Amino acid sequence: MAWVNLHHDNDQTSYDVSVVDDFNVGLSVTPHEGRGNCPVLACCKNLTETCPGELQLRSSAGSILACKSGCEAFRIDELCCHNMYNSPRTCRASKYSEFFKRECP
Repeated sequence: MAWVNLHHDNDQTSYDVSVVDDFNVGLSVTPHEGRGNCPVLACCKNLTETCPGELQLRSSAGSILACKSGCEAFRIDELCCHNMYNSPRTCRASKYSEFFKRECP
């Protein structure tokens, strides 16, 4: 599923929409009575239609239920940015993260 992340710092709240873990339902966040620069954030595209085969979560009948992240699909440190890959210097974009970024910037 797409996620909404809320961040609170110094009396200000910000938000973003993330598909970093996986995707199965589109999401849009529309601020109501917000102050400042509060854009609509969304990922409403059906990523299951274009999901790479190795990331597809399928039902027993064969239909695509969700599109997993590279981390969720393969559970390796390099794709999950864990252990020695847990820094901006060592955690690099993969073809899987680039897919999500390209499809839902």
